[in-house]
Amino acid sequence: DQKKFRHYTFSDLTDKLPNSNFIRAVSVDSQNRIWTGTHNNGLFLFNRKDNTFRKLGFETNSIFFIANYEKDKKIICSSSGIYVVEQANNKLEILSSLNNDIETNATFYVINSKPNIYWIATLNGLVRAEMLNDKLKADKIYTTSTNPAMSVNNCRVLLYDDIENKLLVGTEGGGLNVVSLDKEHYAKKIEVYQTTNKLNSISNNYVRSIIKDRYQNIWVGTYEGLNKIIRDETSGEITFQAYTKRDGLPNNMIQLLVEDNYNNLWMGTNGGLSKFNLNENRFLNFTASDGIQSNEFSEHCVYKKPDGEIIMGGINGITAFYPEQINVSTNVPQTTITEFYLDSK
Repeated sequence: DQKKFRHYTFSDLTDKLPNSNFIRAVSVDSQNRIWTGTHNNGLFLFNRKDNTFRKLGFETNSIFFIANYEKDKKIICSSSGIYVVEQANNKLEILSSLNNDIETNATFYVINSKPNIYWIATLNGLVRAEMLNDKLKADKIYTTSTNPAMSVNNCRVLLYDDIENKLLVGTEGGGLNVVSLDKEHYAKKIEVYQTTNKLNSISNNYVRSIIKDRYQNIWVGTYEGLNKIIRDETSGEITFQAYTKRDGLPNNMIQLLVEDNYNNLWMGTNGGLSKFNLNENRFLNFTASDGIQSNEFSEHCVYKKPDGEIIMGGINGITAFYPEQINVSTNVPQTTITEFYLDSK
């Protein structure tokens, strides 16, 4: 039974489009066009109606994340910094950037905790910025040398928990940093969760993805499996329940996470795509032979549309699918044994 995954790639790779099928970021605009960030080849606009990619800009930059801002305005995290952009009249206009405010070029993720307060995960720390009239301005940077202090400076992915008023920061080698915010949304305390010899610690210190499901459970994807945050209702203490290949994952490196509308988590790994049924605690795995772009996905490179369609990127293009269309055959094939060998005889 053919799985209904759609696989999109740059159809005619030339010297002008090196590595274009290595996709690092995806987003969708109001016209159902896919904004496509590539590795070392800038930003493209993909029109699925005529199956064409059009270069928007950023030359040979890597695009790590594309966030929706207002209407068809986006915030772009790239290897050269962070930009507020608008696409109009077939041109990309840069409305503002933070390149003069922060020391680092590489930015990996952006999220807002209040309408005008944005947090940016960068190579050199966690940046708090304010947005006014489409202009981003850095206000404060939290690093290993500030008070409160980050565990490491290389921040990769963010999640704002509005119930707890906390910012969860996934780092490169420093574990999970949980930033408690005050009323003005400044950091007042940072708790660090790293892998230890204890049974219920986080499974790895390299964090690639964080999401919250409809039941308010928080899931963390690491280099060594999927982690569910368990919070003690009395003490508030946090522990982690880890899932790895022993539990059914195809690969332990979790690059991206997204929840569908049917009580499942989908995760892109370095060994294929996995569907995790939250009711049954069961994994169902798919590989390139099922039609996905490849077995290797890119860091937090996923977008879920309002109609439920999920779009992901990896090292060989874009995978798009509606989860309800990915059915598994219940047909049991008849088997005929035609030969039998024991020790090659």
